[in-house]
Amino acid sequence: MKTVFEIIYVWLSNLMYCQTKFDADYNAKIGSWLDEGKELIVSNHTSKLNNFEIWTANYPFSYGYPYYRSGSLNKGKEFGLSARNIVRLEQRVRKIKAKEIEADFVNEKKQLLESMERSA
Repeated sequence: MKTVFEIIYVWLSNLMYCQTKFDADYNAKIGSWLDEGKELIVSNHTSKLNNFEIWTANYPFSYGYPYYRSGSLNKGKEFGLSARNIVRLEQRVRKIKAKEIEADFVNEKKQLLESMERSA
């Protein structure tokens, strides 16, 4: 049920701020990659899904647009995702970031305990 409310929130947010430039073919391709569980590599502002770079910062605004390192900044806004795929992509990104944070915490804890042992 939470996902349904999140989809409605994203849809309304994008509608109010004129963010959505929905493209059915682009949306279908990203959706199929999400369905297939293609590899997702997350960085600070973008993510690579099946080695294709997508903007995944400032959720839900401009979220899921293709990311171009060169050329016009608005070039990627020709293609947009459905609210459902935006939420699905964000949920995968959150899951990966949570795992990374947990791994960092475990590593820091291990280093702290080792330093405590050395000073004892």
